[in-house]
Amino acid sequence: PAAERRRAQVLAAYALTLFDFAHQPGLDGDRLAEINRWEFQLEEALDGQPAGQPIFVLMAVEETAAPWRREGLDKLLSAARRRAARGASEKPLRPGDDHLLADGLAELLLGGPPGDDAVRLASAILAVARLRADAGRALPASWAGALDKRPTTLPRRWRPAARYLQLASRRILENRRRAERDAPDRRGSQIGAATRLAFLLRARLFG
Repeated sequence: PAAERRRAQVLAAYALTLFDFAHQPGLDGDRLAEINRWEFQLEEALDGQPAGQPIFVLMAVEETAAPWRREGLDKLLSAARRRAARGASEKPLRPGDDHLLADGLAELLLGGPPGDDAVRLASAILAVARLRADAGRALPASWAGALDKRPTTLPRRWRPAARYLQLASRRILENRRRAERDAPDRRGSQIGAATRLAFLLRARLFG
């Protein structure tokens, strides 16, 4: 639905900016200080104080429509602090790295505590997104399995979007394996417009 799509876009913009701070070069303390400042400014905006940054204005608008779950926001901030403390140049990919971030995003999007299936699916999708930037990594089997299970435990209004992300993520993995076999110097993670449209129609019509 349009309202939830707009809310998801606002959340994505907030999370991307938050993790930009976490990935900045420099000292851990400087990155953590930026995240703390970002948290304080968001709290002020959600409490109704004037917000300078456009993203805080948008977050505050969505807060009036449906309050953001503070537990979900705390998980995002904790995930960003963990990322910042580990160092901007370190990018390990192991089970659990994306779990906290996935848990927070799922809770904020769904408006309540997400089930285990939702968190596993979100973790797998985030992991695939990371894989696109690093040809040397492999997706753990436990995460890959989450891309095969239909998202029937999600609220019905979210199932088409989740199904689309599953289809797209699986194709990225297939393209990647094919490229590593036939053309190791290429990552093969791109999906053409026609394929994306086909996945969109399939997700909306058949789930």
